[in-house]
Amino acid sequence: MGSVFTALLVRMLNPKVFEDLRTKQQLGYIVQLSNMEGRRFQKLRLLVQTEFEAPEVRARIERCWKRQLQWVLEEMDEAEFQRQKQGLGSLLAEAPKNLNEEFNRFWVEVTRRRYDFQRRQKKLELLRAAELQAFRDFVAQLDAAPRLFIEIHSLQRS
Repeated sequence: MGSVFTALLVRMLNPKVFEDLRTKQQLGYIVQLSNMEGRRFQKLRLLVQTEFEAPEVRARIERCWKRQLQWVLEEMDEAEFQRQKQGLGSLLAEAPKNLNEEFNRFWVEVTRRRYDFQRRQKKLELLRAAELQAFRDFVAQLDAAPRLFIEIHSLQRS
């Protein structure tokens, strides 16, 4: 269920994080929330390309992230949860548009050594069974999880 909840959380929060950090705070030109699945873990990545100093950026990202998680935990209603589930479900149920897309879906399973070629269908079934309280419990655990910040600095020659 973790991969389904992670994908659902990214679907919900990516536009909100972008609006806050990029549009309102003008923190950076690129602001993107995404998820990646490993064999035994889920990873959320919030990417910000900015010219501001790292401590300030980390603090602003952390405040934004806390606000978004609080929204999920306290304010998001059942109707919004169902709407987001339906949107993600539509993406998961979408048939490949061409052979290349179908190949890439299968190749991911091979490269990750899972060989679960029905993974999308299984995720769709889990998504349909997902309940708001279980999602909130997942988000509460995520809120307590450790965070890793990676900084890449560009050295400019003067």
